[in-house]
Amino acid sequence: MVRRLADGQLEFVGRRDNQVKLRGFRIELGEIESVLSGCAGVDGAAVVVREDRPGVRQLVGYLVPDGEAGCEVGAVRARAAERLPEYMVPQAFVVVDALPLTVNGKLDHAALPAPELTTGGGATRGPATEAEEILAEAFREVLGLPEVGVEDNFFELGGDSIVSIKLVGQARKGGLVITPRDVFEHKSVAALAAVARTVDELPPEDPDAGIGEVPLTPMTHWLRELGGRMERFHQSVLLRVPAQVDAESLTAAVRTVLDHHDALRLRLTVTGGQWSYEVRPRGAVDAADCVTRVDVAGADREKTRAAIAMHAEQAVSRLSPTDGAMLQVVWFDAKPAGAGQAAGRLATTWPSTGCPGASSCPTSPRRGRRRPSPGRPRCSRSEPRGGAGRSGSPNWPPSRPAPPRSPGGPTSCATRTCR
Repeated sequence: MVRRLADGQLEFVGRRDNQVKLRGFRIELGEIESVLSGCAGVDGAAVVVREDRPGVRQLVGYLVPDGEAGCEVGAVRARAAERLPEYMVPQAFVVVDALPLTVNGKLDHAALPAPELTTGGGATRGPATEAEEILAEAFREVLGLPEVGVEDNFFELGGDSIVSIKLVGQARKGGLVITPRDVFEHKSVAALAAVARTVDELPPEDPDAGIGEVPLTPMTHWLRELGGRMERFHQSVLLRVPAQVDAESLTAAVRTVLDHHDALRLRLTVTGGQWSYEVRPRGAVDAADCVTRVDVAGADREKTRAAIAMHAEQAVSRLSPTDGAMLQVVWFDAKPAGAGQAAGRLATTWPSTGCPGASSCPTSPRRGRRRPSPGRPRCSRSEPRGGAGRSGSPNWPPSRPAPPRSPGGPTSCATRTCR
């Protein structure tokens, strides 16, 4: 639904249907409600998207039982899993006597009770092994629950495919290795503990495995087919930096990032119609060439914003995959000489061609110290090859059309600010 403003512009007001977007999927809530209403013992149903924990949006199904016999939530969940794809199955169910309505006869979303995402009561014992203790703590951390039983179902507690990835990372911090597939196949702490491996059981990692020629990423294939210039297709992030940071410690931190992230040492070679990537050895990129200091001491908010906008734009112009310039860091130094309390800003910019996730910094700019990292982010020779793009890749959907060509080539960017 839109409305036309006085200046002729159209303003989006909202949707009149019951469609929502959740975790990248467009979901028609009415379809889910139809399946739930058709389950045995259910007289009526409503499905909404709730965010009872910050950043965790999930489907919640409200069930009105048919008669005094009531409805069995487990049976309803199983029936929904048979009829609906995984992303459309509600993560939680709440049984209510009746659906609350507004004075206009519509569903009163504000009056719907929040689901009780607590332990399912299936556990008869606490964690018995170190692996179970680590996984139980990981469950509690990612699900935001005070207690979790070793037999409780991860998805019935409110987990989903996105949270399962967080669970994998949390388990890794505790020294256990599991995969998202493991979470779907072994849904409880006890079951996952039985298949989890320790980090020490992994084969030793070759620190130089990512160095050398690597296949193009799908993004690079897409940009090549678009034509035009690709240097300005970038991502950036604006960060606060500690007041104590200086040029030496910042350069040391950037040097650690460059050596840690193979993708930041990529060089794109274009020979005729042939494109290729090469990851250069650690130390091949001079960190000092990637860092620019801008003095904003004493500048007010507006002048600081103007300086950030201007120098961030200049940083983008210095990016050049063909020259191996894959990272630019602009330090907006806000402290005057001798001062130690004024915090500055750090604008970090990198091309979108081959550096997904390259912004995750494993260093401390304050002292240039390296932080523990679960693994080296690298441009794998095997992983990009499996999804190398339209040209010669079996994983690129053949029916997917190429995006429309723009006269000047791709120039869009993704930017986020961390305050």
